[in-house]
Amino acid sequence: MDNNLEKKEEEKEKEKGDELYRITMTREAEKALGDMLEKANSGFIGGKINRTQLVSWTLIKMSQDINESSLQELRSAHFDDISALESLFRKAKDSGEISPELREILMKEIGFAAPSKRAGKNKVDK
Repeated sequence: MDNNLEKKEEEKEKEKGDELYRITMTREAEKALGDMLEKANSGFIGGKINRTQLVSWTLIKMSQDINESSLQELRSAHFDDISALESLFRKAKDSGEISPELREILMKEIGFAAPSKRAGKNKVDK
């Protein structure tokens, strides 16, 4: 979008008494915003929706309607292996305990075979 046009839109918003904040977004999000803006204004003869209005409305609306499934999808899309490991490490260090499943994974990762669940029942044939 033209920088001068964007500044004019921001000045209009300031005149309304709304405090404005800036955000950054990915190229993909910028394209999606442009597509949404085009759809919102297409056939709308009662005014013109600008980027600031669209983003503000979308965020407010989504914050009211977001559900657990959407939160899980968001968290999954931004899952960080190292952060998760660090969090699990802090939790284990604080509690002094580690789950059996995580212990088994750690043992396998460092080269120890997992103990057989039927170790006492196995017989060696001669």
